Parts: sequence; C-alpha cells; structure tokens
Amino acid sequence: MDMAKGEKVLAQSRTFQEKIFFTTYSPTSSSVANSCVPQRGTNRLYIVAVEDGKPAYNLDKVGSETALTIEDRAQTLTQSGIAPDVAFLFQTDPGGSGGGMNPPPGSCGATSGALPRCLVGLESCPADFCNAPVRTFWTQDEATDDQ
Repeated sequence: MDMAKGEKVLAQSRTFQEKIFFTTYSPTSSSVANSCVPQRGTNRLYIVAVEDGKPAYNLDKVGSETALTIEDRAQTLTQSGIAPDVAFLFQTDPGGSGGGMNPPPGSCGATSGALPRCLVGLESCPADFCNAPVRTFWTQDEATDDQ
C-alpha cells in the first residue's frame, strides 16, 4: 500500500468485522532550524478490507458510497500530535432495544442490543457495525493435570 511521502504508521492496527483500522502520521515539512521543537502534523484514519486492502467506506466523502476509489481508504483526523490506536467500545444496553443510542453512520436499520463504537482518541470512526457482538465463553470439560 503506497502512502504519501513521510507518512508513517505509529500505532497498532485493529482488525474488526473483516476490516483493518489503523492511523498514520505525516509530519509537516517546514524550514524550522530547531528540530527539537515539536511540529504539528497530519493524522489519517485508514479503513480497508482484510482480503484485498480496498476501501471499506467512502471516507473522503467524494462521489458515491458504491463507487469507491483509492482515496476512500483514508480520512484526515482533526486531532494534533500523533493519533492513538483505534479502539472499539462495547457498550451495555440495559433495555435491549438500542438504549437510545444514535445509529452509526450508514445506518444499518433497526437492531436490538448495543452496537460497538469505534474511536480514535476522542474522534468517532465512520464505520457502521450492523451486528451486535455475541458474548462467547470458552470452557474445557474434563481437564486434568496430565492433559
């Protein structure tokens, strides 16, 4: 995957529902003689499909949601400094009916239960998760010390 000159991945990626989420940082080029002074740069959020790296959403908001281009893989974040890892929040839903939460971008329609939320720092990721997570428990039956 080709990125802009100087753009670097400095945080861990996250894979969720067949999409890879990661952030990048590009320092601003300036003629400041003191390289010890922190410089503002540009953070981007990338969301790409696991199987082929193609864009998963229209992140640049140009064109249609169905005719995606390479530019749709990333969106510029508003935060300064180096962006943190992408995080997923799994909220509890006390009523089992969505809990009054706003539907995610691209709305999947009416769903029951809480849907996961995607965040980069304080910014929301523009991802729509149409299926609530299913809690899974693992056990090992009849385990002994010699197995």
